[in-house]
Amino acid sequence: MLTKILAGVDGSPGSRDAAALAAALGSAMGATVELVGVYHDPRVHRPGRHHPDPQAAGALEAVVGAIRDDLAPAATVRVLADHAPARGLQRAAEDDGASLLVLGSSEGGETGCVRAGRVAKQAIRSAPCPVLVVARDAAPVLRRVVAGLDGSAESQLALAAARELAGATDAELRVVAVVDDRFPVSHVPGGVVIDLADWERIVEADRAHTQAMLERLVPEAEGVERELREGDPTDGLVTAAIGADLLVVGSRRWGRLSRVVLGSTSEDLVALSPCSVLVVPRPDTEPDVSSP
Repeated sequence: MLTKILAGVDGSPGSRDAAALAAALGSAMGATVELVGVYHDPRVHRPGRHHPDPQAAGALEAVVGAIRDDLAPAATVRVLADHAPARGLQRAAEDDGASLLVLGSSEGGETGCVRAGRVAKQAIRSAPCPVLVVARDAAPVLRRVVAGLDGSAESQLALAAARELAGATDAELRVVAVVDDRFPVSHVPGGVVIDLADWERIVEADRAHTQAMLERLVPEAEGVERELREGDPTDGLVTAAIGADLLVVGSRRWGRLSRVVLGSTSEDLVALSPCSVLVVPRPDTEPDVSSP
């Protein structure tokens, strides 16, 4: 359940997109919204002894406040210093117990598509909560949501998040599972050998297993559109997301601090998706998400 939504704001067009969508989601889901600006402070301070730069803080607060007044009037504003914007956003999300961090795409990408910049990628890897990267110039509305499902715990959490978002915004939900039909490659001395002998049997078994998983986790009675695709998972999800407003995928956590780890598919999607992308990490303790 989304209760606190943070949006990273720095005055860029992408951050305006983030603020607008965060405000729309907050209104639809009854969540509080905070716009967070981080200004650069290269100095290392003793704990409890940091004194903000009033000029830098004031300038950024004016920028963030103007965006708040224009796009998210119900939001609060927070400005803080850090030597790295992504680290500052991480700190804000942890301090506030955020349930979602919303970030904009970097400049230079195509309208309607996601292009996660350096800060967004770093924030995804360090954030303690799901991260939504908003497509460039995206309308602050969800009409069609696509969830990628592979049966893993993190993808099931992504499905739960997609259900929640679609339900709160009256968006259409489509659940897509992709069977990877690429040839398994074995590296041996002297070259590469591709095993073709039982490939059709292996693909058919994977297809049957994935279809059964899709039917179990997304029952027909739920009335949600289901789709089974074959091929490269990234290509399959990118194609499925054409015309959608949000693609929701799972990602793993790793290590003592339980941070997000992007797999190869989610890494590609935050750079290639034709719509906004929500990356949902596996939690420290896994709830039962096997049924709607």
